Amino acid sequence: MPQDPSKAPKWFSFTPNVFGPATVFREENTGEVGAVDIAYSAAPFKFTDPDKEGLLVTGTMPTCAFANVVLWNVFLQTLSYERGHVVSLNRAQMKSIHPETRAYAALISKTRPPKLPAGVDWIFSEGRTEGTVFWRFLLPEGRVETPRGEVVRLSVYERL
Repeated sequence: MPQDPSKAPKWFSFTPNVFGPATVFREENTGEVGAVDIAYSAAPFKFTDPDKEGLLVTGTMPTCAFANVVLWNVFLQTLSYERGHVVSLNRAQMKSIHPETRAYAALISKTRPPKLPAGVDWIFSEGRTEGTVFWRFLLPEGRVETPRGEVVRLSVYERL
């Protein structure tokens, strides 16, 4: 599928593991079809070695009616969830959201590390080396913080 960054909304990043700025669609004004009351942010994820790497996504959950994150393949299709695989999470499912600060953390990887901290959610990458992480925040109040991605070693969460 051809990708032309000049025709994409600013919230859709083409830089691996770096999210586009979270933007409410009505503020984007690209002429594209979309819901005017939703903030979006997306980034391609890319791993050199999916057996040893994951993408740790962190941020602050805004006050909003609903929020979710979902993984897509290169054709913008949701990854396989049919066998109970966690390839998306909504705000209510995220256990990592701190009740006071609303900070969250989610690890995208092929395997769930056995020592995954209690404050980190896990999303299954299917072992893929690349795909897209897509966020949406419905009816957000105020500015939506752009999610941050960091490639980490699964063994001990060493920064790469």
